[in-house]
Amino acid sequence: MPNIQVVEKSSHAKIAIDEFLRTGFNTDEIHLLTCNSPNTINSYENGLCSTNFVNPDTNILQVDEDVFFSKMQSFGISKRDAERYKESMDKGSIMVIVSKAV
Repeated sequence: MPNIQVVEKSSHAKIAIDEFLRTGFNTDEIHLLTCNSPNTINSYENGLCSTNFVNPDTNILQVDEDVFFSKMQSFGISKRDAERYKESMDKGSIMVIVSKAV
């Protein structure tokens, strides 16, 4: 099971990413996930992809609802947990996932 932090703001995503890096994770193991849907935030509009906000090597994944559950499965997250995370994502949350599986 991957390490997951669900945050509400892009600044909190940066803090989570920096914390994972400090504890020894590599940038290729850190994934930032947002949803592309009318009800959720757009990471570009909130500065997640702006220069030097997050490490340029961070894997930023913007997925639509159709792809969300398959992406969660690829991280080893159960359907039940994925549904719970999806509810948070629909409210604008951002997921920071640390996992080697993509």
